[in-house]
Amino acid sequence: MSRGRLLMIGLFLLVPGSVLLYLASDTGPNPSSVSHNRQRNGIWLQHAWFSEPQTAQRLAELGSQLREHGMRDLYLHVGPLNEDGGIPPYPPEVARTFLGGIREAVPGVRVFAWLGGIPVGSPRGKVDLQDETVTQAIADRARELTTLGFDGVHLNIEPIEDGDPAFLALLERVKGALGEGKLLSVAAMKWKPFNLPHPWFRKWFWISAYFRDVGRTADQVVVMAYDTAIPFRRLYAWFVKQQTIQVTRALDEESASGGAPRCEVLIGLPTYDRATRVYDPEVENLEQGIRGVIAGLEDERSAREVFAGIAIYAHWVTDEQEWAVYRQLWGNQGAQEGG
Repeated sequence: MSRGRLLMIGLFLLVPGSVLLYLASDTGPNPSSVSHNRQRNGIWLQHAWFSEPQTAQRLAELGSQLREHGMRDLYLHVGPLNEDGGIPPYPPEVARTFLGGIREAVPGVRVFAWLGGIPVGSPRGKVDLQDETVTQAIADRARELTTLGFDGVHLNIEPIEDGDPAFLALLERVKGALGEGKLLSVAAMKWKPFNLPHPWFRKWFWISAYFRDVGRTADQVVVMAYDTAIPFRRLYAWFVKQQTIQVTRALDEESASGGAPRCEVLIGLPTYDRATRVYDPEVENLEQGIRGVIAGLEDERSAREVFAGIAIYAHWVTDEQEWAVYRQLWGNQGAQEGG
């Protein structure tokens, strides 16, 4: 068992035994009848949609599925970033065809160019955020992609240590390079529920102050609320609830008094089935994640006006059973509260 998983399990074993028995039960909090779905959800899409020609029928089918499930924001993989801050060559005409076709199929959709990478200092890390040549190259690619027709850029560079100033500098550089009206979305680490000093937590968890720092530049923060090594379903739902409460609160504090928040929050939830040392699909799944989000939004501490929706990771591993769970717990909401 990995060191990180042992740390997480050890942490939660500090909870009294009676509470652990409660958390170990199969179901999480029950969703209420109150609607929280504003039809502004997101989903990550695989690279093939960007790099390989698609038929009009396939685009129409994808569009129908996304429209049915209230997907407004698409994170289309265009990377990965290499050590020079660039991305592999791509056919611009294929990207333009996808962008045109999906916008026709899903009115109001926003398509973000998903730029992913691992920072230097982490295993297999290539992206040196301390190198201004590299960060400028990333900003140049962002500008290039939005000029091509993307609505914005989705930066998914991980892990980013809590308080890292180099990442904040990258965000400012990329945001400054984007064209007028283009958006910067950030795949964010998880909010840290316990103030433990171990460096493993600093690497994968942020405190509220750093979320606020990111939110000063980014237009959108998508919390990656998965790969937690949590052993119980109820505990995972509780964890997602805390992410929903605390990250919306943190970003709400950056909004003008009485005004609209400038940075919105989505909560990323998993649909993949491959178990790893930090992920158990029987525990971390769409059902428990949605239950946690709803419980968080119904807590008076959350800032619901900052919340936009949930984001599914990822489209290519979401099966019909999971879509059915989505429709039952989340996808058919929206008529009451709207957005």
